[in-house]
Amino acid sequence: SPAREDKTIQIRFPAPTRLPLPCKAGIQRTAADFATDTVRVNFWDTQYWGGFDSAKDWAAKGFEVILSNPDYLYLDMPYEVNPAERGYYWATRYSDEAKVFSFAPNNWPQNAETSVDRDGNFFTAKSDKPWPGATGIS
Repeated sequence: SPAREDKTIQIRFPAPTRLPLPCKAGIQRTAADFATDTVRVNFWDTQYWGGFDSAKDWAAKGFEVILSNPDYLYLDMPYEVNPAERGYYWATRYSDEAKVFSFAPNNWPQNAETSVDRDGNFFTAKSDKPWPGATGIS
């Protein structure tokens, strides 16, 4: 049989541009720095560690924010507060259907009033920063 001709095409892409990571002083990039009209960020900080304020910082920079708060939306957390219950405890003490479906992405203070942190302590989610609302939840 005749030898097969190699028809491999080699494509060279320019080296990717690396954006600096956010530093403690704040977010270094805004949505306007990107070449697309819409830039979304998937935000997955816990609300009780200040996530309500951080998400507002991202929105203030022009990013559309998709909330993935692990203390409300992760389904691999324990279903109830019991040491024998399977699941990860790094984000919340428990996460059941009532908690997941009562999550109010555009009313952070309400979430704080109806929940506790991973140690069982109450917390507040008050901020003077504007919140345009979440683009979605994930």
